Amino acid sequence: ASIMDKSAFKVFFSKEKENKWLNEMGKHGFLLNSVNDSNYKFTFCEDKVFNYSIENLDCSPRSEEAVEYFKSREELGIIPILASGNWVYFVSEKEEIKCTEEICKKNGRVYFWRSLYLLFFAVWGSVLCGYHIFINSYLQAIEQSGDGQIELLATNGGSAILNVIKIGFNFVLKALNAYLRIWTDIFGESDAVAVVAVIIPVVIIMLVIASFNLDSYVEFYKKRKSIKASSIPEVTKVFDTLEVMTDAE
Repeated sequence: ASIMDKSAFKVFFSKEKENKWLNEMGKHGFLLNSVNDSNYKFTFCEDKVFNYSIENLDCSPRSEEAVEYFKSREELGIIPILASGNWVYFVSEKEEIKCTEEICKKNGRVYFWRSLYLLFFAVWGSVLCGYHIFINSYLQAIEQSGDGQIELLATNGGSAILNVIKIGFNFVLKALNAYLRIWTDIFGESDAVAVVAVIIPVVIIMLVIASFNLDSYVEFYKKRKSIKASSIPEVTKVFDTLEVMTDAE
């Protein structure tokens, strides 16, 4: 077989979407070797097709429980190739790896709890914003508000190397002060406004990430329901067969 290496940089917020992309790569004969900071490395194997599955384990991939689970998967021709935290990547050359209801449940549970954590901290961040807006109003009422700016570091002392570091750090502080000045121009000068200006972007980022996680949870939830629904007719057939056999007797 002809073999060559391939690298691809991809960012996924959903393991379901990542799994689909890996299966597309597998159809073209690309075997996953490693995943490091969204950098995927593959080996191309001519005339081969690889099927992938990404599963979250309830335990460490190095635990005895995980080893026993891996053995049961290997008996079906499904081989664990690498792990990232509790996420394990499986590959099979035989056929498509079916996603069971239990796998969907475990995968979806990760995104469910992660979205709750992010929403919790986003709510508390919003509460802090409201508190500091109240503080800002109070400070303005007693005319004790600050200018909401961060003081720059003095660069006229110490070693030359240290001064260069301070100049670089001051550049960052100037950019931050320019951002804070936008807020103080709108809402007035206050240290409380500066705190709100810092918290709000963090809250927005957490809400965006939480929405991605919630979307991933919904994906796995729908898939789990679909798998469950598709298994019902098979069960019904069994009962129908038993009823026919009973009637015949």
